[in-house]
Amino acid sequence: MKIKKILFVFLCTLLLSTGCDMYELSKDEDGNNVVNKDILISDIINYPEFKGFGKLLFPDTIRDTDTLTDLQYVLKYHTEYSADKTIEIIDYLRKQVNDGNQVFYNIYTEEEMMKDTSLKDVGIIYFRGDNNKPFTIHMAGGWEYVGSIHDSMPQAYELSKLGYNAFALIYRNNAWAQADLERAIQYINNNKESLNITNTKYSIWANAQASTVANNYSLGTTNKPTALVMQYNNLSKSVTGHEVPTYSVVGTGDQIISYKDMDERNTNLKALGVKAEIDMIVGLGHGFGVGYNTAAANWINRAVAFIESI
Repeated sequence: MKIKKILFVFLCTLLLSTGCDMYELSKDEDGNNVVNKDILISDIINYPEFKGFGKLLFPDTIRDTDTLTDLQYVLKYHTEYSADKTIEIIDYLRKQVNDGNQVFYNIYTEEEMMKDTSLKDVGIIYFRGDNNKPFTIHMAGGWEYVGSIHDSMPQAYELSKLGYNAFALIYRNNAWAQADLERAIQYINNNKESLNITNTKYSIWANAQASTVANNYSLGTTNKPTALVMQYNNLSKSVTGHEVPTYSVVGTGDQIISYKDMDERNTNLKALGVKAEIDMIVGLGHGFGVGYNTAAANWINRAVAFIESI
């Protein structure tokens, strides 16, 4: 399949270079390629609307020949990937920029980024809601990569539709992830006027390995989130009783994370008086994201109901 894709791109390049018009991507009124499942991700990264942060929208493991359809192979620890949902996200972000709204914010200062260039690849992508609603911050999973395009950005987009001011955190996938989460929350609170946020209550939505980062942060900070929403996480079944209210979601077909362990942790939290709920989606595997067109399609609404009940 990969060889066929490479040959396809090579042949299309050859045809274009020889002046043949057999292969031509549709253009919009701005001269950009219309986003579809066969568009090269490298073309999207280079859209003028995404100048300075386009590469951060996608895993850093993509290749120049990968299309939006190919993301299902790049996101090897995720399932239920939807190119249609990705297109929806890209179109939303482009429209926001073209409407004059900033969508990407560096959370570190210029001086800090000069001293440590890795900080240039850290920031938040803003999905605007109502200024009187709490904000949410979302961390994707992925292990070898950060799968924001499948996990955190679609989550944030769905939350913004419900009025929440939602931020997808692009973080360093290493020991500094918790520092990035802490700085992002600090940045939002310090810039709430320019971000048009009046309600500083917040929740953290974390996926897979990012759940440990979110849980550790919530245990150690004085600015505790209202709740954690933890998707297919591998947190310890041993709990302290100091955890914040926690909503968990996992598929019973997950071959990476044990839904039984997550269920036991949920029971242990409740036994210590922590408000907790688990949503186990029958049959779904690991990394199903928002569950677009699956049995998990409404899990976000159930998670929101849990948060709003606190």
